[in-house]
Amino acid sequence: MPCRPPRAAYYAAAIQTDLPCPRDRAEIPERVNKLLGMIDQAVIGYGPFFDIRLVVFPEFAHAAPIYETPAELADRLAVPIPNEHTDRYIKKAKERNVFIQTGTFLEVDPKWPGSVFNTTCLIGPDGLLSRYRKVNPWLPWEVHASPHDLPGYDEPLFPVVETEIGGWVQRSVMTGSSPSL
Repeated sequence: MPCRPPRAAYYAAAIQTDLPCPRDRAEIPERVNKLLGMIDQAVIGYGPFFDIRLVVFPEFAHAAPIYETPAELADRLAVPIPNEHTDRYIKKAKERNVFIQTGTFLEVDPKWPGSVFNTTCLIGPDGLLSRYRKVNPWLPWEVHASPHDLPGYDEPLFPVVETEIGGWVQRSVMTGSSPSL
């Protein structure tokens, strides 16, 4: 069985947040400011001791599904991906030479009208590498769509990305009742 060549050691920062839930997408830019600051704190703070190359945020880092219907989520909180927020994460990934699992956004996609996804992105110094749309929403609280329930959905349910620090598959906590990445 072929083996991968050895990679240099690196560290990951799993960042826990305790931020108030935004009620409107206009609050997301300030949320992203705080999360980008947390990346700086982790990378700079651990810099003398460890080479942080992966930063992971929790599910609902940007917004939780606080409204009762997908239409309300789409109207008030959901954003397309890519967007100005993912652009800022890309800039930070380049600046700090890290990979960032963004934590989830509530996402709308014109290809799937009427659907809202719970989506996390893997971003690296070279840009947006993948997005994972949660496959098993926790019903009844999570009213967003599952890709496997959409006829004709043709994107990978569990995208796999090969990077210089290893191969990654993203998923959300409740998908397998385990960590997000």
